[in-house]
Amino acid sequence: MSGGKFIVLEGIDGSGKTTVARHICGVLGRKAVFTSEPYDSRFLRSIEELLPYRDIDSVRAKALAFTADRAAHTKVIKEWLRSGRHVICDRYFMSTIAYQGAESGYARGKMIDWIRCLNEPFRLLPHAIIYMDSDPGIAVSRIAGRDSRLKAFEKAAFLKKVRINYSAEMKLYSGRKFNVRADAELSRLKEEAVGIVEDVIGSR
Repeated sequence: MSGGKFIVLEGIDGSGKTTVARHICGVLGRKAVFTSEPYDSRFLRSIEELLPYRDIDSVRAKALAFTADRAAHTKVIKEWLRSGRHVICDRYFMSTIAYQGAESGYARGKMIDWIRCLNEPFRLLPHAIIYMDSDPGIAVSRIAGRDSRLKAFEKAAFLKKVRINYSAEMKLYSGRKFNVRADAELSRLKEEAVGIVEDVIGSR
């Protein structure tokens, strides 16, 4: 697809990806647009209601809600890209794999395969994925006391499973994935991420 570049930031909660993504957009100015998932308010309420539950039916329902949200989101992303804007996205398809995969327990492999097939018609391959890799213990300490709709996900033991899934998933994106050690100082993270984006969009 011609036009702008699609750049996704991924990582566990507390890795700093949202702050860094917004900073990237600030640096790029009008050439870029910030977006995030969940995206569409039509699906957000059902996702929020399902978040505390981790039985297999609820996990499947969450995956369906995220996929419906992603279908709407991807359509808008394509429009932005065609207009020539760079899209900086806080979470995308890889988050669903990492989180719902971690929730599915013994059925993890089957769940991930099902999510992958479910999303195939609705996902867009990013030009670059910046993976903010953070230690779960450090990430949880960052988000302690934060008012978040994702509190059900913000447990160190659970985030360890999510991190394992991210590590496996990122191996599928060789040449498009850039690892950033997210436990460093925020100023350093911002600088490193901006450098990656500038290389990808060819502005330096």
